[in-house]
Amino acid sequence: MSLSKILGSILRELYSIRKNSLEIRVASTEKLRVALYSWRSEIAHFLDLEPSALSPLYKRQHMALCLSYSHACICLHRPFLLDSFDDHLDVAAPSLRARLKENVSGCLDAALDIMKIIDAMYKADTAVNASWVS
Repeated sequence: MSLSKILGSILRELYSIRKNSLEIRVASTEKLRVALYSWRSEIAHFLDLEPSALSPLYKRQHMALCLSYSHACICLHRPFLLDSFDDHLDVAAPSLRARLKENVSGCLDAALDIMKIIDAMYKADTAVNASWVS
């Protein structure tokens, strides 16, 4: 499955007009997380390369894919950010509370990954217009 199809599924299932329960959103997120991580593992041989070892063309492709992947991770986990502050949310079940924390951490980790990539781009003076990620 392509990254764009996974992102489309994330947007349809997690950003729907109707408000699903936390349990349903956690289950959907888990299914989509598996698809997203599976996509990444299929091209890990390219994403895990050191960008400085790549030619300029491949370096841009590498950065674009890394940024796109992190963007998809943020979209996947972002709906849970505000849930962690909701006092009315019943997260008495320890497993549900743990899943909520995992999703918040996943969102923050992806945001930090984007910042590291952009920082490395500017330090190497290879800035590319990446405003589409924000």
